[in-house]
Amino acid sequence: QKKYRSWFLDTYCQIFSFCAEEEFYLLVLPLLFWNLDYVLARRLTLVVCSGLVVGNILKDVFAFPRPESPPVWRPANLDSIDSTHLQDFGFPSTHSMNAVSNSLFVAFYLT
Repeated sequence: QKKYRSWFLDTYCQIFSFCAEEEFYLLVLPLLFWNLDYVLARRLTLVVCSGLVVGNILKDVFAFPRPESPPVWRPANLDSIDSTHLQDFGFPSTHSMNAVSNSLFVAFYLT
């Protein structure tokens, strides 16, 4: 893990990780509603909420712990990045579930 770490990659991953946080959706979804497409925003909100509910239910069902902090790197400013402070279970990743479901939904919606 240390071999591939750099300031650029750490920042890049933190920015795109924020794109799957609840705070990101609180900023972006209202902008979609007000400025772009009301129907897209309404349906995307349903997809996001459904993904979060299903993902967190599956986390509680499987109850797999997160990996230990060493060797997994955690940012020094973790408290300002993640509102849950990584206290929930680790599998399945709701970030991954949201990335796939939101991307697929927008791709299907736009075609």
